Amino acid sequence: MDSQKKQIRFLVAVALILCAGVVFYNIFFIPEVDAPNIVYIDSEMEKNNELASISKNETPNDGKININSCSAEELSKSLPGVGMSIAERIVKKREENGPFLNIDDIKNVNGIGKKKFEKIKDFICV
Repeated sequence: MDSQKKQIRFLVAVALILCAGVVFYNIFFIPEVDAPNIVYIDSEMEKNNELASISKNETPNDGKININSCSAEELSKSLPGVGMSIAERIVKKREENGPFLNIDDIKNVNGIGKKKFEKIKDFICV
C-alpha cells in the first residue's frame, strides 16, 4: 500500500513540475499574439504576391521598361533595336510561358541574342 501512495505522490509531483514548466514557458518565451514585430509568411502566398507584382502594369522609379507588363507597341518604341516583330514575340512568349522571372529570360525569345540583349539590358526590368 505504501508503494502505491509513493507512486501516486511521485506522479502528482511530476505533473505539478510539468505544469509549472508550461506556465513558466508561456510567461517568458511565447510572445503576445498582438505583437507587431511578428510576421507569418506562407510561402505559397508569397509566391502568388510576387507573381501578382510582376504582372502589374507599373513602371519602376528608375524608368526601365517592365517586360512583363508593357505592350508590344511600348516595347518597340522604347527599346533600341527592337522592332514590332520582336516586341510581338516578347509578348507572345510572356503570354504562353508566364511572366519573365529575370531579365536574362528575354534571351529565350527568338531574335534576341547576346548582342541585342547587351543593347537593351539597361532599359528593361521585371
